[in-house]
Amino acid sequence: MILDIMIIVVFLICALRGKSQGFLESLVRLAAISGGVIIGILNTDRIRSLLFTLPIDDFMKGKLTKKFNGQEIDLLQFIPKVLRTKFEAFGLDGITTTVNRFTNLSITIISFSVIVGLVWIISTFIRRRIMRGRKSKNLLGTVDSSIGLLFGAIKGAIIICLFLALMFPLTALFAPQHIHTLNEQLNNSYIAGYLYDINPLIYFMRRLYI
Repeated sequence: MILDIMIIVVFLICALRGKSQGFLESLVRLAAISGGVIIGILNTDRIRSLLFTLPIDDFMKGKLTKKFNGQEIDLLQFIPKVLRTKFEAFGLDGITTTVNRFTNLSITIISFSVIVGLVWIISTFIRRRIMRGRKSKNLLGTVDSSIGLLFGAIKGAIIICLFLALMFPLTALFAPQHIHTLNEQLNNSYIAGYLYDINPLIYFMRRLYI
């Protein structure tokens, strides 16, 4: 239920901000985050290869191995349904295989999110320069604010999908002791659980090596 409330709040904030900002600025913001998603999908492999050369890989595997060693692990409970078939095809026998597969998936998602974040930051500077000269020409009206609301809602949906995709990877990296608690929250939710299983961002990344 907590996750559902968070998702609703984020969605409403983005939608209402889009309404107040109007069509043009909301369109620019949506284009920025959508462009980040596209660039992320096309370049995740490069960033992932870089991350594998850093200690993050061994660090995450060490934490997860320490957390789950000696326990029966059903890794599939942490995996969105759009990826479960691929994981089942791999086979998940033993703690080492389980941790390795989950770590690879987590680093893939983190790599994708890093690219989206960088594109968003760069686009923010560009957007501010573009919008600076338009402050005196306020176009807010019924049509403008309504379209802004729509684009804000779409941006909110993308942010929610990113949040859901990063939940388990970041928890596994920084707080593996809470991963079961997070999974319980997800299972007890209505909106979050459904969106997690059909997350379109994960769907687009399903062909990447995990």
